[in-house]
Amino acid sequence: GVVTLIDTAKMVVMRQIRGGNVDNIYDLDIQNGSIITAGQDRRAILYTMDGKSYVRYNGSFLIYAAALSPSARVMGAALDEENRLSFYDTQTRQKIATAKGHTATLNRIVFIDEKNVVSCADENKILYWELP
Repeated sequence: GVVTLIDTAKMVVMRQIRGGNVDNIYDLDIQNGSIITAGQDRRAILYTMDGKSYVRYNGSFLIYAAALSPSARVMGAALDEENRLSFYDTQTRQKIATAKGHTATLNRIVFIDEKNVVSCADENKILYWELP
């Protein structure tokens, strides 16, 4: 449950961020000074880059995938066992959309821009979503 930020040019650990996740982290995305994690602990955690604060999004199942929009204003995560994607405004913490279409465990979410998202699962399709 520890996020380690590494300066890859110098190959040195810059900082470790902890506190939000308490078990394995399956996925991580960094955008615009924010970090989102997806964890075995059924938590998607939105950390600030300095690690001084975080917001917790609870899932009802292991969270294998999470992502941030380029501005980090929207986060998406697979928070349940029904293979749905949940999208939240990271500033208001309000849910803005739920997307259903996958029939297997989600394993990747990618924001193309602030409104367009692609996702894939343990199946033979990639889905494209347009957020409201």
